[in-house]
Amino acid sequence: MFRSLRSLTLVGALALLGSLWSTDAAAQVTTGSMRGSVADSSGNALEGVRVTATHRPSGTVYQGTTRADGRFILPGLRVGGPYTVEATRIGFAKQSRDGLTVGLGYRPTSSSSLARSRRNSPPSP
Repeated sequence: MFRSLRSLTLVGALALLGSLWSTDAAAQVTTGSMRGSVADSSGNALEGVRVTATHRPSGTVYQGTTRADGRFILPGLRVGGPYTVEATRIGFAKQSRDGLTVGLGYRPTSSSSLARSRRNSPPSP
């Protein structure tokens, strides 16, 4: 009886160890992310700017929006590159950066400054 109880305990311990190992393996990082900030030409943070990152080889598009402090984060990006990143907001000229690369668990930073669009600017006095 003690022998079968010891065998059952050993099997239970091995099953627990196996489940811990598979959980650890499933938690491995397989994507990257990108973060940055967007400001106007005076350096003031811009909220509500649409940030779009396009993985050029696959055409996969990731989008996010800046918060009140002008910062954004795009999680879960495909590893590699190059990426083209665009920042757009009504009333401002589009800003674009090309050639960014994302690594495993690595967060490249992309900061931009948007100038007011000429067609949406108030007339000069």
